[in-house]
Amino acid sequence: MGAMLRSTMYPEDDLHVLFRTTFERASIGIAHVKLDGSWLRVNERLCEILGYDEQELLSTTFQHLTFPEDLDKDMELAYQTLEGKIDRYSIEKRYIRKDGKVIWALLSVSLVRDANGEPDFFISIVQDIMLRKQTQEMFRSTFEQAAVGIAHVSLDGVFLRCNQKCFDFLGYQSHELIGRTFQELTYPEDVEKGRQALRDMVSGRIPYCSFEKRYFRKDGSFVWAQLTSGPVFGVDGCPEYLVSVIEDIQARKDDEALLIRQKEELLQTNQELDSFVQIVSHDLQEPIRAVISYCELLKEDLGDDLSEDVRDDLKFISGGATRLKEMIGSLLRLARSGRKRVQKEPVSLTRCVEGVLGMLKVSLEDANAEVELHTLPLVYADEELLRHVYQNLIENSVKFCGEEPIRIEITSEQVDGEWVFGVKDNGIGFDAKYADRIFEPFKRLPQTMSRSGEGIGLTMCQKIIQRHGGRIWVEASPGQGAHFRFTLGVQEASG
Repeated sequence: MGAMLRSTMYPEDDLHVLFRTTFERASIGIAHVKLDGSWLRVNERLCEILGYDEQELLSTTFQHLTFPEDLDKDMELAYQTLEGKIDRYSIEKRYIRKDGKVIWALLSVSLVRDANGEPDFFISIVQDIMLRKQTQEMFRSTFEQAAVGIAHVSLDGVFLRCNQKCFDFLGYQSHELIGRTFQELTYPEDVEKGRQALRDMVSGRIPYCSFEKRYFRKDGSFVWAQLTSGPVFGVDGCPEYLVSVIEDIQARKDDEALLIRQKEELLQTNQELDSFVQIVSHDLQEPIRAVISYCELLKEDLGDDLSEDVRDDLKFISGGATRLKEMIGSLLRLARSGRKRVQKEPVSLTRCVEGVLGMLKVSLEDANAEVELHTLPLVYADEELLRHVYQNLIENSVKFCGEEPIRIEITSEQVDGEWVFGVKDNGIGFDAKYADRIFEPFKRLPQTMSRSGEGIGLTMCQKIIQRHGGRIWVEASPGQGAHFRFTLGVQEASG
């Protein structure tokens, strides 16, 4: 090829110029090195890589600029080349620049012999690979120091490389785990899921997989992990191995199991409590009814023979028994409200409130109450339960009215993108310090003790709103009425 180049393309002198220009302008470092290691010729790029000017570099040797730990390997390969054992060699090695900085380079060396076949000088090609080495170090550090287990796995499931987190998670030393298959360490019920995922990734049906599975540790115990795995492709576009990320989720699984047990225990407790409330309510109803009946019988049997004091006592006994009966009935309704399943669906809130107002029409007219109802949005809720909320709140507005004519406003507004609903009145109101206490069962405020009721209605409202994922509160002041407001949680339908 050289003879053809000389004879057909370039005169001899031009060829020398061509080779010299190639040497000097090459984008990689090139040097001719004497057999003792001193530099014979160097190009501009090599000077840039090593940080010396040409004359400074020619006055040194490659041994002087080689990182000490890499010198023996380089010298050994050079001797083998001189002895004819090898024709050329390439190694990654470190050089010490003039500024003291250590850099990585790819060194490729071949030997030029003279006309008698004796070694004359070395041709050294020096390529700066510092960026590649930094990238490799970054990935190596990421691999080794990751907070999760990382493994390289062959296409037939064999562990090729693992980081320390992976060894710690599975409880094995490096020599014990490398070479074993993931199938050996997988909980039997999870093996097929892993095999299928592997087949799907290798065939290209899926780009990666991610699922929960169980591994056996060296000590025989099993642990839960979140496995995320994907193939690494070669230059031919075919998968070569898998990169698997193994995250320890045992603590989360333990918490989930505990939560399930607690939920089951709570469900059982609630069922037992509901049964207890049913039984107690039923068993108490009969003797209470008997007390009320006997009070009436005494008044009928003794008639005019009863003194006024005795009549007052019987009235007090009968009234107390009646209130106790109503409280038991309220307690039973409260228990039932907790058992009813919330069945959400799109609900016209305007139509819902209109239905409640129709049901309360007589009592509202008797109280001469004025109700202001604006158009309300479409909501996603349990309409039957919402009717109970509005009924209780409107009845409370009538019950706890002041001296002025009763005015009730059904309110709604959007606050920070969330619908807030309410019932506002001009009744007797109350001190804001009781705003939380008012939702407690059977709790009544001092100024409301003369009004009828058992103190359970607002508790039921709070329970219903909370089961919708919302919250309820009240804004009030003495003599200025009250404004009960509530939300309904995340809405899937609104308008």
